[in-house]
Amino acid sequence: MMIVAHLPPGSDAFTVDLYLKFLRPAPVADLIADTRLLRMSKRKADLDIIVSSVEIPEGPVAHATATFAPRPATVEG
Repeated sequence: MMIVAHLPPGSDAFTVDLYLKFLRPAPVADLIADTRLLRMSKRKADLDIIVSSVEIPEGPVAHATATFAPRPATVEG
């Protein structure tokens, strides 16, 4: 959703690369994903994501990096 929010209406994005590292067991509860947009260009967007839970004070439960390829909206004619 972070990438789509930065694109023109009707645009989409495809996953190019996704790396997810589980750091500790996650509770059966709500998880919070803090997402940071590292770079956005016409060809790709890079993200850094930290997943945490208020029930785990020791630190995040997962860390992810992702690369997406934006696809502009198409005009139907």
